[in-house]
Amino acid sequence: MANTGAIKVLIPATKDGPTPYCYFHLAHGGKAVRNTAPEDTAFGA
Repeated sequence: MANTGAIKVLIPATKDGPTPYCYFHLAHGGKAVRNTAPEDTAFGA
């Protein structure tokens, strides 16, 4: 992951789950996801 700012946010977030059974799943989407317009997805990304 090239964005060190994102890493500094994500690492602490993995330690603050509401229960011990929670986990953080980061999926690599790649170029196809990056080139999707916000109105083309239910997530509004």
